[in-house]
Parts: sequence; C-alpha cells; structure tokens
Amino acid sequence: MKKINIAFDLDSVLVDPMPCFKKVIKKRYGAKIISHDTWHIVIEPEISLDEFIASWQEAYELWPEVKILPGARSLLRRLCTMAPDDPVKIITARRYEAANATYSLIKDRLMPKDGLFDLTVAPRCDKSKYLYHHRYFVEDRVKNVISLVKSDIHVFMTDWPWNQHCEPHPNVRRIVGVNELLPGCENFIIEV
Repeated sequence: MKKINIAFDLDSVLVDPMPCFKKVIKKRYGAKIISHDTWHIVIEPEISLDEFIASWQEAYELWPEVKILPGARSLLRRLCTMAPDDPVKIITARRYEAANATYSLIKDRLMPKDGLFDLTVAPRCDKSKYLYHHRYFVEDRVKNVISLVKSDIHVFMTDWPWNQHCEPHPNVRRIVGVNELLPGCENFIIEV
C-alpha cells in the first residue's frame, strides 16, 4: 500500500485567511491591520481580545472566499492520485470553534472531489504528536518548526516575514510556497 509521507499546516501554507480577517475587522470596527507577524497583529484602532477572537471566527466562516495559495490544489490532487487510499494529513492550530468551517474549506475548496483527508484541529499543541508515518511537514511558524525538528521531522518552511529570524537547520528547507514541491512530489510517497 502506498502512503503519503508529508503532512501540512493549513494557514499560510495551503491558504491565506488574512484578507478575510482584514475584511471582517474593517466591517465590524472600521479598523485596519498596521502590521502582522503571524499571530502578533497590530490593529488600529485597538480591539479587545474577545473582539479579536470573534473576528477570526467570523473570518473563518468566510471560507468560500479564502485565498488558496499557488500550487496547493495541484499538489494535493497529485498526492491523492499517487496514494488514493491514504488520506492527506492536515494539522491546524485554528480554534475548535472553527472546525466545521475549516473542514468545509478543505473538502470543498482544496481537495479533489474523491480525495481523502485527515484534519486535526490542535490549537497550542505539538503537531509532531499527530504525525505517524510522516517524515515531512510544511509549516510557517518558527515555534512549530523547532518542535517538529526536535521530533526528527524534515520541515519545508513557507517563507513569510514573520519567520525570517529562524536559524538555519539541516532538517529545514525554506520554500516560497507548496508549488515548489510539485516537481518532486513522488518523493513524498512511500510503499508500506
């Protein structure tokens, strides 16, 4: 049986939810994002933590509008074709309240119609705990990259302004996006 040997984070790897969040805070509060560094977001005028969380929840509900990043659909389609009986593993740090919208986004916008996927919603958890036969993971957050590398996972880190301070490591390779993984995606299939 063929298995998919790579797993994925969702936000800033396969999709970009930030435009939806910007739309929500502008509509709700007339606010705008001055700068952002993954989860360190400066909003003017300031909003409360409860307003911030509610805005993200509303933004996640806009899943039909979420930007799909270049190569995401093609890569997932290719992996599903090469290992049709093994689900693509996606692990997200989104809040549990966003699980239904997240599932719909993946099922209806990312995956091929007959493609299998396994979604794990794991806020503030070590993602390596959810990787079984996976040797590779695609991630954007430095904290998660460090944790994955400590678990001997090879990481493809999508290049964003918030992860420029990540120290080089032999098990970490920077990529602009998952479209760079398409040419060698047969390397992410193993026979078991």
